[in-house]
Amino acid sequence: MAVKAGRAGLALLAAGVTAAAWPQVAWAERDGSQGRIQGPEQGRDQDWEQARGRERQSPQGQGREQRGREQEWQGHDQAAGRNVRNANSGKCLLVRGDADGAKAAQSSCADYPDQKWRFILEDAESEYKSYRLVNANSGKCLLVRGPEGSPALQSTCGDYDDQIWEVMSARNGYFQLRNLAGQQCLVVRGDEDNAHPVQSDCDTAYTDQFWRDEDGSSR
Repeated sequence: MAVKAGRAGLALLAAGVTAAAWPQVAWAERDGSQGRIQGPEQGRDQDWEQARGRERQSPQGQGREQRGREQEWQGHDQAAGRNVRNANSGKCLLVRGDADGAKAAQSSCADYPDQKWRFILEDAESEYKSYRLVNANSGKCLLVRGPEGSPALQSTCGDYDDQIWEVMSARNGYFQLRNLAGQQCLVVRGDEDNAHPVQSDCDTAYTDQFWRDEDGSSR
C-alpha cells in the first residue's frame, strides 16, 4: 500500500493553479549556472512554502544514496507543461488518453498535450525538492506502484507518496526523477516508440540513460 503524503500539492491542483504559477526547473542555464530550482516569479517562494506538504519519511530501510542504473532527465518549460526527453532515444515521455492505469511511454517528440508535464511543487525543504508530474492532456499524475521494473502509470491525483517525484541534480546539467515511495528512478530502456518507462535502482554510471532538454542541447 502506498504511503500517505501531504495534501499541499492537491490543494494547488484543486485551486486551479495556472501555468504561470508552476515552478520552473532550471538546470545549466546559458549564463553557466547549474542545478537551480525556483519559482517563476519573485515573491512566490512564500506561497510555495505554505503550499508544500509535510515532511515525509523515506520507506524503512531505504537510503538517500544513489544506486543501480542511471536515469537522468532534463525538463523543458512550456506554458502548458514541459516535454521530458530521453537523451539516448531522443524521444519524449507521454501518456495517451485519460484512463486511470494507462501506461507511460516514449514517442517522437511533438507539441502535443499528452507529452507535456506540469511540475507541481510538493516539498521545497527536503534534501531534494519534490514534485507531482501532472499530464497536461489528462490532468492525471504520474506514479509507480510495485517493485523494481514496475511501469510508470497515470492515475487520478491523490494523497500518496507514489505520485511524488524527487528531482535530483546530476552531472552536466541533467537530473533524475526518483519516486518518493519506492526510492527508485524513472528509466526507459531502448529507443523504440512506445517503450514503457519503469522504475529501477538509481545510478549515474550509464550515460546511455541520460535525459536532455527538448531542443537536444545540454545547456
